[in-house]
Amino acid sequence: MKLPQKLRELRQAAGLTQAEVAGRLFVKRQTLSKWENGVNSPDLEMIVKLCDLYGASLDAVLRPDAELVAAIAGRQRSYRKLIVAVVALAGLLALLACLVQLRVALG
Repeated sequence: MKLPQKLRELRQAAGLTQAEVAGRLFVKRQTLSKWENGVNSPDLEMIVKLCDLYGASLDAVLRPDAELVAAIAGRQRSYRKLIVAVVALAGLLALLACLVQLRVALG
C-alpha cells in the first residue's frame, strides 16, 4: 500500500478529520489533503509525527512504500549538497572580505 492511502486509512481508523489532524500538526488542512491524495509527501519529521499521532510504527507505515523511502533519501542528499554549497559560499565571502581589508590596510 502506498503512503497516501496508508495515511488516509490511519486517520480514519483514529476517527479524526483532516482538519483535526492538521490542527494538531500545525499544518493547513489542504497540506494534509495533498499528502493523502499523493500530490505531495510529508518530510520524514512529519511522517514520524503522524505515526505518533496515529499510534503506528514508522516501519509499518513506510516499509510498504519503497518508492517513497527512496524519494526521502534523495531529498536528504539534495539538502546536504545545498548545505555544502552554502558553507563554501560563506567561506569565499569571508576570504573576499579579508582581501578587501588587506588591500585597504596596505593602501
